[in-house]
Amino acid sequence: AFIEQSYAALEAFENRKLKDTYVAVYVDGKYMSGSQFLIAVGVNTQGEKKILGFRESTGESSESITELYRDILNRGFKFQIGFLLVVDGAKGWQKAAYEVFGNSVVIQRCWIHKLRNVMGHLGEKESPNWETRLKDAHNNFEYEDAKNGLKLIAQELESITLSASKSLLEGLEEILTLHCL
Repeated sequence: AFIEQSYAALEAFENRKLKDTYVAVYVDGKYMSGSQFLIAVGVNTQGEKKILGFRESTGESSESITELYRDILNRGFKFQIGFLLVVDGAKGWQKAAYEVFGNSVVIQRCWIHKLRNVMGHLGEKESPNWETRLKDAHNNFEYEDAKNGLKLIAQELESITLSASKSLLEGLEEILTLHCL
């Protein structure tokens, strides 16, 4: 009885109509019990976060993600002029977004993912200093100040580890999308 009721509840959740208008969507892939799930969480015009949908998948391929986006659209996902899509570094999210939403989507790379990626290239001894500097540079309100600060840090990182420098510069413009807006 539990399995039947939970299956019915899950099916109702997955097929529910989306009635709100959204300004942003956060997407990511998460592993749970040996399976990967693609998850989309929307932020509506009232600032509320709501799960838009999810898909079990073998990876973050653009084909699986496209299915998720199309499902959300088919269930009534609405936005006004466009919306902000917050993604990690996986290219499948962006490719599928442009395919499904076209010019209505603006991409913002997740700063937390980027920070973790850069810090993963540094030793524990150096990490606290660099993390503070990276956060300070990124927290500059003005686009040019943030961009120049991050580029300066990337130059300094080159002498320590080229991989950290390259990681920081990869997708730099998309990390600063909100600064531009």
